[in-house]
Amino acid sequence: MARRKKAQVWYIDFMVGLLIMIMAIIIYYQYQGNLSDESEADWQEMTIDSKFISSSLMSGGYPLNWTNETVETIGLTDENYRINDTKIQQFVNMSYKQAKEALRTRFNFYFFLQDSNGTSVYTAGLNATDQKFLVQTMRFVIYNSSVSRMVLYVWS
Repeated sequence: MARRKKAQVWYIDFMVGLLIMIMAIIIYYQYQGNLSDESEADWQEMTIDSKFISSSLMSGGYPLNWTNETVETIGLTDENYRINDTKIQQFVNMSYKQAKEALRTRFNFYFFLQDSNGTSVYTAGLNATDQKFLVQTMRFVIYNSSVSRMVLYVWS
C-alpha cells in the first residue's frame, strides 16, 4: 500500500507569511506612533495659542485706545478685568480675517462673552462645527458691574 500525503506544511511558505505579518504589524505601529506625535504637537500648540489669545483679550490691547484701523494687538479690558464696551464692539464688528491676524494665530477661534445669567452678550469668530481638536479657555471678567464669563474656543 502506497502512502499518500494529504497535506504538507512548507517551512519557507510559513516563514515568508510570518515575515510579512511582522512587517505589517511594525508598519502599523510606526504609523500610529507618528499620528499620535502629530496630534499631541497640534494639541499642545493650540493650548498655548488659546492661553496667549485669552491673555491678549484680557489686556488693554495695543495701542491702548485701538480702533479697527490701528489695532496691532486686540485687548478688550481696561487692564483691570473690566470689559471696555468700545473695544468689544470694535472686536465683534471686525472681519474674521483681520481679527485672526491681530490675535496672531493660525488656528480657528470662536469667542463669546456671557453675562451673569449665562446669556451670550457678544460673539466673534467662527462656530466650531468641523474641528479635529478643540481647546476651550474660560476667564472671568467684569461686564456691566457683574462677574461674567469670557469663553474662547480654538481648533484646527
